[in-house]
Amino acid sequence: MEKIEWDLKVVTPLDEATLKQIFRPGTSGGSLGGQHWEQHGVLFVNKTAVWTREAGKEEETVIQEGSFFRDSVREQVADERISYIQRAMPAGTHLLHGKIFKHLLADRDIRSETESNNIVLASDGQGATNIVRRYINSSEPRFKRDLIQIGMLRALNEIFGIDGNFQEITVKHHDGSDPDKPANIWEIYLKQEHKGLVSLSSSGSGLKTIFLVLLNLLIVPDIERKRLSDYVFAFEELENNLHPSLFRNLLGYIREKTSPNPASSTGATPQFFLTTHSNVALDYFAGSENTQIIHVSHDGQSGRTQT
Repeated sequence: MEKIEWDLKVVTPLDEATLKQIFRPGTSGGSLGGQHWEQHGVLFVNKTAVWTREAGKEEETVIQEGSFFRDSVREQVADERISYIQRAMPAGTHLLHGKIFKHLLADRDIRSETESNNIVLASDGQGATNIVRRYINSSEPRFKRDLIQIGMLRALNEIFGIDGNFQEITVKHHDGSDPDKPANIWEIYLKQEHKGLVSLSSSGSGLKTIFLVLLNLLIVPDIERKRLSDYVFAFEELENNLHPSLFRNLLGYIREKTSPNPASSTGATPQFFLTTHSNVALDYFAGSENTQIIHVSHDGQSGRTQT
């Protein structure tokens, strides 16, 4: 589990209306001294203040001051000016602050795996089989098989629609009797109507991609005992080997996860970064008030972004 620490830097102009709420006209004396507005506040109108909120210092705001904070006044008065300016600053943070980062690479796969109690889903898909195995077979109460065999199954069918009709998710142990399978490995199988059980490792990469996305969204938070809203997910090129209509269904499922839960007291939602070369994704999210589309280009030496 990786929790990101973020530094936030804000550059903001100091306007007269805001400053007058802090350096009140008609007020004088105190530790600031003199007329608060006429001798202090007015000096900062249309100046630019830069403030930062540093990782690990959530309660501390540091003003990167310009010379206008200290114009031949006593050190105590200059420090008091800074203190007053700090009061005009919001308690800054951002949507990614404190989030747990999860990454799904474009080069990903789901493979058969030897048994392991290490239930960590790597960014390339490694660990997926062992996670499913433990949730289905473990006697530990914390591993609820219904999360896989009901929750994951329902989500798969929601995304695939009439093209899916998945009936079961299970795991099988290869004991060496099958000459085409190494001994002592586990493998995920999906059952579809009229097809029986088919190993996920021999299925298409599009199905594996959707399965890995669902593991990230439905199972990983349960493993780590966190809320879905505690995460920021970075998914690379989900469109690979997915039919455009199926890709739209997957995007719709992800979009649903960014809608505030009415039962939540905070209204917090997970955040998603999607890298894509697909016009399907661009068209799908175009005009969405909760989406920002950023074009990234590289000239061989440096990268540039444009919103």
